[in-house]
Amino acid sequence: MSAPAEKPSSSPLSPRVRKAIWGLGFTQIVGYGTTYYLLGLMGALMMRDLGLSKSVMLAGVSLTLLTSGLAGPLVGRIQDKRGSRVVMALGSLLMGLGLIVIAIAQGPVLYFAGWGIVALGSPLSLYNASFTSLTRMSGQNARRAIVLLTLIGGLASSIAWPVTAALLTGLEWRSLVLIFGAVNILICGPLHAWLLDGRERQLDGAPLPEPVPAGLKPEGQRMAFLLMTVMLSCISLVGNGWSMLAFPLLEGLGFTFKEAVLVASLVGVFQVLGRLGEMATAQKHSALRTAQISNVLFAASFVTLALANGVLVGGILFAAAYGIANGLNTIVKGTLTLALFGSQGYGERLGKVTLLPSLAATLAPVLGGLIIDRTGAAGISLTFMAMGFLAMSLMVLLSRHCNRHAVA
Repeated sequence: MSAPAEKPSSSPLSPRVRKAIWGLGFTQIVGYGTTYYLLGLMGALMMRDLGLSKSVMLAGVSLTLLTSGLAGPLVGRIQDKRGSRVVMALGSLLMGLGLIVIAIAQGPVLYFAGWGIVALGSPLSLYNASFTSLTRMSGQNARRAIVLLTLIGGLASSIAWPVTAALLTGLEWRSLVLIFGAVNILICGPLHAWLLDGRERQLDGAPLPEPVPAGLKPEGQRMAFLLMTVMLSCISLVGNGWSMLAFPLLEGLGFTFKEAVLVASLVGVFQVLGRLGEMATAQKHSALRTAQISNVLFAASFVTLALANGVLVGGILFAAAYGIANGLNTIVKGTLTLALFGSQGYGERLGKVTLLPSLAATLAPVLGGLIIDRTGAAGISLTFMAMGFLAMSLMVLLSRHCNRHAVA
């Protein structure tokens, strides 16, 4: 299959951009590990102490996703005009403050207030904001910079879940959430302020690089946008449902708790391996090809899980397929947007591309909780499988459309 042309760059990343990638990698591990992955192991403890049902507890994360989606285009527009330094530093401060409020909550009021504050900070400091910052700073090297960032950030679940499980043996959940809040405020916020670009120039004082041109003709961009956003919404619905329900899903399918922790943690490892593969081969294929590969693996992964029947080898095969697909899908969100629509107004465009997926992800924890409560692990597994095949079908349509409207 042909694809929109992309202009690869073999020039090296500047030292300041490389430093920004390492710093952002750390802040993404902390940001995602202390918020989106927070309830994976702590959810049951919070439910018991705060008297919440599973669906109500997960609605806190849904609030974060909803706000992130709605605020995304505005945040991107601000970054396009003013840079990322203040935006991302403020985001980390707000996320840390929200975690502190969650830690002191005694009931649903402060619990939701805390998630509300996290919701204000997350669109300012997580992947979309990071992708926009690196695109501004890197120009034609943006795809490589994004892949390197996600290579590091993909370790979030593999680090967060085992570390959280280990710390919970000696700390109560409130103390641990307080620590997580402090790390966001005292480390991530200052890192963003130090590493990122300002209003009109890169960190080294040079002018911003030349923009990346769009790979699609103008008349083909609207339909590509629609197909891409619906496809990403299917993936987002499953991905966020998995991150919230990984352990009840795996245990419900017959895995022991230790096996479930292993399988869930391996997903992050395979995310990194998938991104290593993308980094090694990115000069040889387009962002569209990466999207095609990731969608096939994504659909196949839940078929593998259903057939595993609680056998650990099958769970590891699932972790491999899903982890690689999920790792590539995170890259696709940033790089395919850049390849199809160009870097002019990239931050705002990325916010619009991810608006519908964020709204879908908002529904995932609540819907997933309801499905698993009523139909068990088998029901949610079947739902994930169906969404995977729908996403793959939309990817086929998007590929054909891009072939017809690619810039020569």
